[in-house]
Order: sequence, then C-alpha cells, then structure tokens
Amino acid sequence: AEVEIASLATAASTRRGEVDGVDLTFHSRTGRQVDIFSNGRKAKRRAPLEEFNNAVILSSRPLLDNEIFEIVIEEKVLKWSGSVEVGLTTHQPEKLSFPSTMTNVSSGTWILGGEGIMKNGARLSEKPYARRSIDALKVGSRIGVVRKTGGNLHFLVNGIDQGLAASDVPSDTYAVVDL
Repeated sequence: AEVEIASLATAASTRRGEVDGVDLTFHSRTGRQVDIFSNGRKAKRRAPLEEFNNAVILSSRPLLDNEIFEIVIEEKVLKWSGSVEVGLTTHQPEKLSFPSTMTNVSSGTWILGGEGIMKNGARLSEKPYARRSIDALKVGSRIGVVRKTGGNLHFLVNGIDQGLAASDVPSDTYAVVDL
C-alpha cells in the first residue's frame, strides 16, 4: 500500500499544508515496515505481500483546529482483508512506542477502519459510520480527517463529510495512518 498527503486548503493552512513555516508531512519516525519519501509527503509499506502489520505513520506536527489531513490511495495490496486506516492520536511520534497496529492503542486514539470508528481500541458503535466501507476504496480515492473547533471529529471520503464521528477530542492531536 502507498499513500500520499493530498494538497490541503483550509483556513489554518496553505495549499501545501504549511503552518508557521512547518509543512504538514509524514513524520520520519514510523513503524518498521514503512518507507517515507518525496520530502515526507508519501509513504509506502516496505514488504506489502509479506507482512500486514507494523506500518503506522503519524503526521509531522499536530493538526490545527479545522485543518484537514487528507491522503490519496496510490496503491493497494489485495492479499489482505482490510485496508488503510486513518485517524487522530494524542501520542507524539517522538515518544510513541510504535504498535503493530493503531487499533491496539488503548488511549488517545480515534481510527476510521472499514466502516466503523474505533476509540482506544474499542468500536464506538455497532452501526456503520461511513456511507460505505473504506476497505472498498480504489486507487485515487481520498480519506481525510479533521478535528473541528470544540473537539468534534469528522472524516471525509473523497471530499464528502461522513458526519460527526466523535466529540470531545482534545487539541494537539496528530494525524495517524495505518497502512
């Protein structure tokens, strides 16, 4: 699997995802099965046909309120069930002991996977969240996450807001992608 950070256009960031001179990129510290390239804007699983886990990536800095972090799926691996997962975490990339998957993290983490939202490793609802499973997305599809002012969390699929996913999400959260 390979993903790229899409161009951003929000009140808090420029089209290149820059805030106060700091580009929004993938952090260089990742799970052991990830390669980061294109100046931190692209990430790829090292051995996609050999291992499913250990491909967690965080953003290079916390997101600002109302700032959209969006990825584009550039390559998919069909060998495994499931797909990319996207969300937010309060864990700093410099301090995180990278787990095999972010769904194993039991604090400070909200993840969209399949068609459901997980908070701290537990599913928030048995009802589907997304209009369709993100596992069915094709190459070229986009998945975004935004924490709005006041702490409401929303996900976007191909630019369409999927609605409120969670509330009371703290500020200073990093975007997280699990390839």
